[in-house]
Amino acid sequence: MKKKIFSYRWGLYCHLVFCLLTTGLAGHTQVIMEVMPNAKPMDASVLFYGSSNFNNGIPYNKISGSPFWNDEWQLATLYSENDKEKWLMKTKLNLTTGEVYFIGKSGDEQVAPDEMIKKIVFYKDFDSAKPVAVFRNDYGEDLIKSKDKNNYIQVMNEGNYQLLKLDRRPVISADSFHIAKRYYFREETRYFIQYNNKTAAVKKLSHDNILVYLPGASGFNDWIDQNKINFKKEEDVVRFLDYYNSKK
Repeated sequence: MKKKIFSYRWGLYCHLVFCLLTTGLAGHTQVIMEVMPNAKPMDASVLFYGSSNFNNGIPYNKISGSPFWNDEWQLATLYSENDKEKWLMKTKLNLTTGEVYFIGKSGDEQVAPDEMIKKIVFYKDFDSAKPVAVFRNDYGEDLIKSKDKNNYIQVMNEGNYQLLKLDRRPVISADSFHIAKRYYFREETRYFIQYNNKTAAVKKLSHDNILVYLPGASGFNDWIDQNKINFKKEEDVVRFLDYYNSKK
């Protein structure tokens, strides 16, 4: 049976004070009800692919670490292709499977249909209009390779020059003659610079690897020194790009 979820039109957001009963929030504004086709219950395991071309379902509680961007359910707007539809949901993003989990009307945990959600905008809570994180998976096959096609890329800043971050959490096994096989989520991070409708992979965060894509960036060296920008740090790269974009 198809599961119903709450959705809304963005124009109602400023007036929205009613949410899913499971969130504990209440109000009086009307909320549109729609059907998200083919939604399925959340699986409590992840497939592990062995060397013999077989796979096994490994329960999450048997794997060290976490597959989620945030272990806690967090308010988010889920966008379909070309922003045709939007849903305001309690959401989790699985970085291992690339799946988008949400809380259904009845309080059950469900998974959005494959390739339906093109953008996710996370918020701290209902009172926060400013996003805390934005993820997209509509950059195309040139950027999202075959093994990454189900994963979402985090947009780290706004502007003409953007830092993009791709986090993956594949399941890895550790074999030992003395102990049972162990499984853990390994974090793999890759960065990209988006500019002029192009996207370039960044081998690693560094002064030279970032500034090579920014015309006239050498003219900002004094600002970089004064603000002690360390291009090996993600947050400092974002600080510089925000300043660079504001001047360009």
